Amino acid sequence: MKVFTSSNSTEVKIITVLTLIIFALIIFSIFYGQTSVINIYLKIFISLIIAIGTIYFYSNSLKEVKLTEKYLILKKNIGQKKIDLQNIESVNKVEFSNLTSTFSSKGFFGFNGNLMDNSITLINNRKKIVRISTLGKKYLLSVDNPGELVKDFESKKNYS
Repeated sequence: MKVFTSSNSTEVKIITVLTLIIFALIIFSIFYGQTSVINIYLKIFISLIIAIGTIYFYSNSLKEVKLTEKYLILKKNIGQKKIDLQNIESVNKVEFSNLTSTFSSKGFFGFNGNLMDNSITLINNRKKIVRISTLGKKYLLSVDNPGELVKDFESKKNYS
């Protein structure tokens, strides 16, 4: 089994830290600021929305990709997605991309979401992207060594 890590780029780290600071300031200001007009239930609701959104985007951030004999496993911070190697049509390295998304974290714990062509994105570094096309879906993900992942997949495909 070969493991490919997916590290966050400097861009993603900066966006994530700044967003977390802004969220902390929002929560602090609604509970300790001069906004006594806001109902306690609204304060709790806003805090829950921020917490749930943060947990959701953190959990969907790609941690590593494992290439086994039968599966390509996309390991997230919480959970994983198994893709049968038999269902994969192609694996290609993609150059830098500005991602046009329908739903995305926009750099908060990575660029995770859906693109306009229904591709699923699990990108931590927009300069190291791999496109995986399966019979049913397309995935864009980033790994630290995209060329090596493509090469290892091709050698497994040719070996099978």
